[in-house]
Amino acid sequence: MALTKEKIFNLYIDKISVERERRLVGRKTADPRANFLWEEALKTVNKDEKNVLKDAYNYSKTIVYEHPGLSAELYFAHPLRVASLAILLADKSPVEAGVIGILHNVFEVSKTSFDEIEKRFGKEISFMLEKLTINRSLQWDAVYIKEYYSCINKLPQNARKVKVIDKFDNLFILGLNHDKEVRSKYLDEVKKYILPNIKRDLPYMYVYFSNLIINCQKTGKL
Repeated sequence: MALTKEKIFNLYIDKISVERERRLVGRKTADPRANFLWEEALKTVNKDEKNVLKDAYNYSKTIVYEHPGLSAELYFAHPLRVASLAILLADKSPVEAGVIGILHNVFEVSKTSFDEIEKRFGKEISFMLEKLTINRSLQWDAVYIKEYYSCINKLPQNARKVKVIDKFDNLFILGLNHDKEVRSKYLDEVKKYILPNIKRDLPYMYVYFSNLIINCQKTGKL
């Protein structure tokens, strides 16, 4: 009997302290958990789907990611974890979920062009990635962020799930940002725009995610 998505989530996600420690360690050395999750995700798809996902993985590994404080190699663990969970938790089209997940930040943290992504992965994928990409200069502008999430809410389910999983993965190390106001704004955004989407698309994550928010509030600066 196939596992429910709730059981899959509980199988691969440990308690908050364990998940946070994994990510903290992964900022200093290669994260083996990310590779483990990827291999587990590949076990759930057929041969042709696996080949497509491996192609997306190999392409993503060649991208020069530019993220403050992290090498391209260390940063890659984040999209790899997001992609893996997106595949494992996809209700349909796991390949689409994985490709969106592994490329979700490509326009924000690299010089990769929209045209290049469209040529390689098609118009639908490139369109969704473009809509998922936030304008960092406007990230605290209330009008902009409302419109940003309004657009995301109109995207296909896999893209919406990737946004949730992206925030989920980042929350564990929110405390590395030493600016208390920024942390507070980030959590407010998550509560206002992400929690409703969890109820909509990933309800079995809701309790854990809510507890993670509370934990981040209590933990503060790491």
